[in-house]
Amino acid sequence: MVKRLFVSGLNSFTTVESFRDHFERFGSLYECLLPLPTRYDVIDQGPDDADLNASSNLRFRIADQNQKFEDDFEVISFDSRKHETFERYTKLIGEGELFLKKKTKTCVGYGFVTFVDREGFKKCIEEDVHIIDGVECTVELYKDEEDISPTTSLRSKRLFVSFYPLPRLTDAEIKGTFGPFGKIKDVEFVKDNEGPLHFCLITFTTEQAVEKCLKSDCMIRGFRLFLKRAVTREGVKLAEQKSREDADRLEKKLHGFAGCLDESTASTLQYPDYFLNSTKKSLNAKEAVEQANFQTSFSYDPSAMAGFGPLLPDTESSSYGYGMCFETWNLLCESTAEYETVPDALALFEKLISLWREQAQSYNRRIAGTVLVPNDSENVSEVIEKLPSNVRNREFQIRKFILKSDQYSSRGYEVSYFEEDFIVRFWPVVLDEVRHPHIPQPYSIACVFESENRLKLQIFSLSRVSLDNYCYLKSSAFIHLFKWFSHLDPNKEGRKTNALMEIERYTLRYRQIKELFGRPICESWEEKTDPQKFVFEDCAITTYLVELWDLNRQPKPKKSSLISDVEMAAGYGVDVRSRRIWSSTFVDDDLREVTVDPTNFDAKDGVFDEGVDYLIGNHSDELTPWMPIMAARLNCNFFLLPCCPFDFYGKYMSRICHQVCQTLGYDVRVDRMSIPSTKRLCLVCTIPSGGLAPNLNEVIESLIKPPDQLVFTARPKKIEVKNCVNIPLTDRHRMTKKFFSRVMSASDEVRNGWHCGGVVPLSELVILLTDEEKKLMKEQDGGLQTFLKNQNQVFHVYGGNVRIRDLRDAQTSKTAKKKQKTKTNPTERRAACWMAANHPDGCPLGLDFCRYIH
Repeated sequence: MVKRLFVSGLNSFTTVESFRDHFERFGSLYECLLPLPTRYDVIDQGPDDADLNASSNLRFRIADQNQKFEDDFEVISFDSRKHETFERYTKLIGEGELFLKKKTKTCVGYGFVTFVDREGFKKCIEEDVHIIDGVECTVELYKDEEDISPTTSLRSKRLFVSFYPLPRLTDAEIKGTFGPFGKIKDVEFVKDNEGPLHFCLITFTTEQAVEKCLKSDCMIRGFRLFLKRAVTREGVKLAEQKSREDADRLEKKLHGFAGCLDESTASTLQYPDYFLNSTKKSLNAKEAVEQANFQTSFSYDPSAMAGFGPLLPDTESSSYGYGMCFETWNLLCESTAEYETVPDALALFEKLISLWREQAQSYNRRIAGTVLVPNDSENVSEVIEKLPSNVRNREFQIRKFILKSDQYSSRGYEVSYFEEDFIVRFWPVVLDEVRHPHIPQPYSIACVFESENRLKLQIFSLSRVSLDNYCYLKSSAFIHLFKWFSHLDPNKEGRKTNALMEIERYTLRYRQIKELFGRPICESWEEKTDPQKFVFEDCAITTYLVELWDLNRQPKPKKSSLISDVEMAAGYGVDVRSRRIWSSTFVDDDLREVTVDPTNFDAKDGVFDEGVDYLIGNHSDELTPWMPIMAARLNCNFFLLPCCPFDFYGKYMSRICHQVCQTLGYDVRVDRMSIPSTKRLCLVCTIPSGGLAPNLNEVIESLIKPPDQLVFTARPKKIEVKNCVNIPLTDRHRMTKKFFSRVMSASDEVRNGWHCGGVVPLSELVILLTDEEKKLMKEQDGGLQTFLKNQNQVFHVYGGNVRIRDLRDAQTSKTAKKKQKTKTNPTERRAACWMAANHPDGCPLGLDFCRYIH
C-alpha cells in the first residue's frame, strides 16, 4: 500500500492551493490535508467566587474559523495630507473606515499528503529538497496510528477496500483481485442516499486472508487500492484497554508496587489537572519519598485524578471495611459523547448520577430497586464504621439494595458523595459476610469538558484493587451509563417505577406470591402464550394491589376481578370469552364468561353482584374508558391498567381515561408498574372525602354522549383471523411464485453455492398485483407487506424492502424461530419446504437440518 507522508516546517501562511500544487508535480494525490490553526475565544465570567481577591474568571473556548477578532485588524497611521485634521482622522476610525485586515495564519506548520500510486510516492521521497512558499520543509514517512497502537494485535475476517478515484468496481473485479488470498464469503459495496461510495467491505472465511492482503500491493485497472483491517469500535476499545492493563502488569512486575525514591532523585512532584480550572497540589521531595514508600501503585498519568497521597491504613480490617486510607484512582474506561446543542454539563452530570443511584435495577438484573437510607436509621452507624476515616465526615448518601433473590447480601449498601462538581465517589459496604449484590469495589464517575458540545465520561478504579474485580463495571454497566449520558435530557422529569410502593415490602411480597402461585401455574399452563410473561405479570399486579391497600390502610375488597385467589377475599373475574386454564388450573375460582355492555349498565343488571366495592381493569380493551363510568355508578374505587387507546365508541382514538376520572371527581394517582409489558402506566382512583362530582348522572351523560350516531361495540366471543391467511391456497401459491421470481431476478448473488436473489422495494412488487389480487388482500384486512410476512418461509421483509429468506442466516431466520411454539418438537415437520420445491438450488439447509417436509 502507498503510505501517508508527513510534511513539517511549513510557512504559517501556506495555503492549501500552494501546498497541493507543490506535491502534484510528483503525481496524482489521494489526500491533501493542511490543518488550520486553532483560535481561542476568551470569556470573562466576572469575579470568581472561589477566589474573592481575583478580579475576573476567564474561560477559554475554541472559536469559529470565520470569527473576527480585534487582533485581525490594524489602524492606518495618521497622514495630514490624506486625513487633513486629527479630529477627522479619529472620526473615520470610529466609523470603521481606516482599518486594514492583517494577513492571518492559514497553517499550523505541518500537513499530510498521500499519493494515488507508488510512482508519485517514490518521486516525492527521492526529491532532495522541498521548498514551499519560500521555506524548506521536511517530508518523511508518517507513522500511522495503526503501526503504534495496540489495535495492531486485533484480527478480523473483514477487509476495508478504498478504490478512489475509480468510479465504481464490480463484484467480479473485487473477487478476482482478492480471491487468491482466501475464500471470500461476502462483498458489501457501501452506499448512501446519493448512490454508491468509493469503498467496500470484503468478508473472508479466515483472518489469515486479511493479513495476506495487507502485506500485498493490490491494483485494479492500474490504480492501487487502499486496504485496512475492518474492526469494530468496541474491539478497538477493548484492545486499548488490554494494552493498558498489560503495561500496568509489566510495570508492577519489573519495579514492584511502588518503587523507592530518595531525596536526591525526587524533585517537586505535581498532580496533573484532571479537570478544567482545577487547582494543582504540589509535594516537596520529602513528602514525595514518604508517599512513594506507602503507596501501593502510584500513577502520574493525568487520568489518575489523585487528590491526596495515601497514608498507612488502620490495622483493623474486615470485608468491605476500609479503615483509614487516602486512595489513588486509575482510569478504568472512558468515552466521549457529542451533542447537537451545547449541554448544561453540571445539570446533565447531576441527573446522570441521580439515575445511576436510583435506577440500579435498569442495568443490574440482580436488583429490584434501591432505597435511600435515612440518617436516623439503625444501620447507618454500622455502615459509617466500614468507611475510610477521611470519608466519614463528608456529606454522603447511603442507599440500600433490594434484591430479587437470596443469592447475594441482603444487607448491601452503597455510599456516594461528590468529591468535586464533576467527580463522584462510590464505596460499597456489606454488613454480613455475603457477596455484595452490586459493584463490589470502590469506584468513581467523572465528567470532563472537551469542547462546547463534547463531554467525556470516565470511570476510575482504586489503584490497589485488581482490575479483575471491575469486569462487570467496565464491560456491561458502563455501556448503560454512557447510553444515558449520551441521550439524557436534564430538563425532562422521568417517571419512577412503583412510586406509590415501599420497594422493600413490595419485592418481598412479590417473591412470595411468585413462588407460591406463579410457578405452579406456569407448570400447568395450557395456553399458547408465554406463561412467564402473563403469569408473572399478573403476580406483579396482584402484589401491587395488595400493597396498595395495605399502605392506604384500606380493607381488601370483598369483590374484585381478575386474580381472585391471592391474598384477597372472595372475588370474581369477568371476561368476554373463557380460557382453557379456567377448566384446569382455576376450577375452584369464580370466573365468568360475560359480555359487558357499559351503555346499559346497571348495578342490578346481573353482571356485577351487589356490594361490589372495588373494580380492577387489567388491559380491558374497549371497556377501558368505561371503567371510571361503571365505578362511579357503583360508587366504588377502582384500579385501571390501560392497554390499547380506546375512546367510548372506537379504537385508537384519544387517550381520555385520566381526563374522565378527574371529571367524575376521583382522586387520580398515576404510577408506572414493574411488569414485563410496554403498557405499564396505571391509574389508582379513589373517592375523595367530599364524594364524587355533584349531579353525577348528568356528568356521565355528557361524557358518554355518542358523536355522529356511533354505538358501543363489544368484542365478539370468537375473533376471525384475517391478515391474508385465508386467501385461497392456489391464489396464495400463484402470488408467492410471482414475487419470488421478481426478487430472484434482481441479482445474481451467490452465497456458498446458493442463489440469494436481490433486494426489491415493496413499491416495485405492488405494481405486479392485479386488481383481483388487491381485492383478495383487502377482504382479509391486509396488504402486500402482511401477505409477504405470512410467507415467512420464502421472504424476509425489512425497512420497506424484500429479499429471499436464507434460513442459514441467523438474522433473517430470527422471526421464523420466534414463531415456533415452546411446546413444539423442533424435529416435527408440519409444512412442505417451499425452497426444496421451487428454488433452483433447492433448500439451503438440506433434508437433515430443515424443519419442513422435503
